[in-house]
Amino acid sequence: MDTLKQQVQELTPDQWTEFLGWVTGVERARRDALPLIEEAQATLVEELWEARPELRPETGTTEITPAVTEEELVAQVKPWAQPATPLDGYPRSELAALDGKVWRNRRPGNTKKPGTAFSGWEDVTDEYLRLADAVDGNAPGVGTDAPGLITEPVNDPAHHH
Repeated sequence: MDTLKQQVQELTPDQWTEFLGWVTGVERARRDALPLIEEAQATLVEELWEARPELRPETGTTEITPAVTEEELVAQVKPWAQPATPLDGYPRSELAALDGKVWRNRRPGNTKKPGTAFSGWEDVTDEYLRLADAVDGNAPGVGTDAPGLITEPVNDPAHHH
């Protein structure tokens, strides 16, 4: 950034005028349009995938089992990989693993890296860890000695009335 500032300071008056015109006109307009362009791209990509499901990439993970540790959770999820184009990008709601976290995509055709500003990815690691905490002995497939049976403690001195 310092190098850039130094280069700007060294511009001749004519170059400065041209540069300022470019910054306030062309570059500002381009940057302002980016979110709209991304939204339009996402819509087109999603419409194309609906019309031609075979083009929809299998990029991320769609279902995982809640796990007790981050490691167990992340192990179930395909690692994030950089897509080449929005058409190869991550479909909405797909999961990807990066930096020991599980991320859910919110933008169709997403090519951005999870964890970066405005990436369209949401860190859902804690969500899945909390789900694991909520799974109790009454959940299907969870083995317990007496599923659903609640017993009063016998001779527990802490519970004398």
